[in-house]
Amino acid sequence: MFDKISWLHISDLHLKRQSASWSQDVVLRALHKAITKLCASKSVNLVLATGDLSYSGKKDEFLQAESFFDAILTDLNLSRADLFFVAGNHDNDLSVQKYSVVGARTLLTSSGLADDLVGDVIERDQILMRQAAYRDFVSRFVPAGLWKMAPDGLAYTVVKSISPLRLSVVGLNSAWLCQSSVKDRGNIVIGERQVIDAIKAVEEERPHLVIGLIHHPTFWLCPFEHKPIEDKLRQACDFVLRGHLHETDVQTHLTGDRRCVFVAAGASFETRESRNSFNYVELDIGQGTCTITPFDYSRGEFVEAAPESIALAFRHLPKPSAVQLVAAIAHAAPDLSTIATYLACLLRGDKSEFLAFDDGRAIFLSSDALQEEGAPALKTLTRSFMSLRNLCTFSETESELRGTLTTYRDRLCDYGDRLLALAKRYSAVAEALANRDQEAKAYVPTEKTTSTHYTIAALRDLRRSSDLVTLKLIASRNADDPHPDVRREALRGLALVQAHSSIKEEQQKAASFMEDLCDSQECEAEDFATLLQLLLTSGRLAEAKERIRTAITKFPERAAVFVGIGMSLVQQTGDRAFRDELLRRQVTPGAQS
Repeated sequence: MFDKISWLHISDLHLKRQSASWSQDVVLRALHKAITKLCASKSVNLVLATGDLSYSGKKDEFLQAESFFDAILTDLNLSRADLFFVAGNHDNDLSVQKYSVVGARTLLTSSGLADDLVGDVIERDQILMRQAAYRDFVSRFVPAGLWKMAPDGLAYTVVKSISPLRLSVVGLNSAWLCQSSVKDRGNIVIGERQVIDAIKAVEEERPHLVIGLIHHPTFWLCPFEHKPIEDKLRQACDFVLRGHLHETDVQTHLTGDRRCVFVAAGASFETRESRNSFNYVELDIGQGTCTITPFDYSRGEFVEAAPESIALAFRHLPKPSAVQLVAAIAHAAPDLSTIATYLACLLRGDKSEFLAFDDGRAIFLSSDALQEEGAPALKTLTRSFMSLRNLCTFSETESELRGTLTTYRDRLCDYGDRLLALAKRYSAVAEALANRDQEAKAYVPTEKTTSTHYTIAALRDLRRSSDLVTLKLIASRNADDPHPDVRREALRGLALVQAHSSIKEEQQKAASFMEDLCDSQECEAEDFATLLQLLLTSGRLAEAKERIRTAITKFPERAAVFVGIGMSLVQQTGDRAFRDELLRRQVTPGAQS
C-alpha cells in the first residue's frame, strides 16, 4: 500500500529529425538526466503526456517518441502500461485531408452538428486520416486491451489501481479538427459527445480519483463548446492536465462541492533557448494534499522550481463503522484500548476535538484552531495521526482496515501513546480524555437501530447546516444502505447537493428525485423547499406554482416559508393574481384556492 502516489506530467515534445535535432537532443538529454536524478530520491508511479509528441505527425517522429518513452520508463522502473498520452495539434499530418477539415469547421456551428460529425463513421474517419501515424503509434505502443476506446475512436478511459487508490484516466482528443495555432484559438471543436461518452464510462467504474488528459486549454474551444465541456470536466475530473501554450499553470476550480485542478505543463522541448519544463506531481493520500513541482530548463539543466500545494477530496470512499475502527485500533495497538473509542471517532469525523497543549492544560481545539495555537509537538503528532483517516476509508473490509492500521501503527501509537503519557502526568488531562472516550461511546452502536438512528440524525444535521462537502461525502457512503430510512435520507442529502450544482444534468437528476419524494408519504417541508429552488432555477414556473399550493396545504405551519418562495416567483412573472392568493393563504393557512 502506498501513502503517496506521484506522476510526471510532460507535454509538447515536438520530436523531429530535421534541422533542430541537435538542439532537441541537448534538451532531451537534460530532461532524461533530471528525471533519473528525481527518481533516485522520489517514487514515480505514472507518466502522463498531454500531446504534441511529434512535430508534424510523421511516422519516423513517432518511432523517435517510442524510443524516448521506453528509455524514460526503463529509468523509472515502469512499463508501457504506466504511460498515458493524448494527441496534440502537431500530431496531425496537415498535408492530409486539408479541405475536409476546412469544410467541417465551416459547417460546425452547434453542438448538435458536432455530435453528428463524431457519430458519422465515414466523415469522421476521413478526417482522422491526418492522425494515422499517431493511431499506429497507439496500437503499437499501448498494451492490447489496456485502453478502453470509445466507439468513435477519439477518447479512451483506463482504470488504474495503485493500492489503495483506484484512479481513472480519461484521454480526450482535442486535436482531431485542428488547422493551425493561428486559426485554432476559439475555433477548436472536440464534440461534446466525445466527452459525455468518456465520462459515462468513467462513472461506471466508481474511481477514487479521475485524471483528464487534453492537449488544449478549454478557452481555446469554440463558443458553443467552451462552457459546456469545461463544466463537464470540472464536475467529472479531479485533475485536468493539458499542454499547448508552453507555460506552466495551476488553477483550482470549485463546482458545487467538487474541486478540479487544471494543470498545464510547459513544453518539454520548444527550442534550446526556450523555457522548457515538466511537472512532478505528488499526492499525499493520508494528508489529502497534492503538491505540484515544476522543473524549468535553465543553463543546460532542468531545475526544480517553487512547488504549489492543493487540498484533495477523493470519491466513492466507504466509511468504516465506529465498531470496526475501535476493533482495528485495539488489534493494532492494544495499549490504546482505554482511548480507542475516542481515537476511532476522531478518525471517522464524529468528534473533532484535539488536545491542544502538553503542559497539563486540558484544552481541546478543532484541527484548524490547533494548527494556529497548539503545542508544536502535538500539532505534528495530530497531523500524522489524522493522515490515517483517508487511508482507513480506502479499506473496504474489516481485515483491510486492520491491515492498514497495522501497516501505519507508528502514526497511531505515536499520537495515542503521547496522549496516555500526558494523562499519566496530569490528572486534568486524564479526566478530560476519559470523558471524551465515554462521550464517544455514544457513536458506537450496540444495536443496528442505534446505528441507523445516528446515521439519519447525522445526515439531517449536515443538511440543515448546509455543509455540502461533508454532506455529499456521508450521503454517498450511505446511498446504497439496505435500511430504507437511511437510504432515503442519504438520497435526500445528495439531491440537496445537486440542487446547488451548476451542472444542468445534476439539477435535473435532483429535481426528479425530489418530485418523487414530495409525492410520497415520507416527504418533509424541507423537501418541498429544495424542489421549489430547483424548479425556479430551471424556469419551470408553472410547476413551481402548483407545488407551492400543495406545500402550503400539506404543511400549514410552514406557510410563511412557502409564501416567501411564492413571492419570489411573483417577482419573476408579475402574476398579481397569484400574489393575492398567497396573501390570502398566509392569513388562513391551509385554505383551498
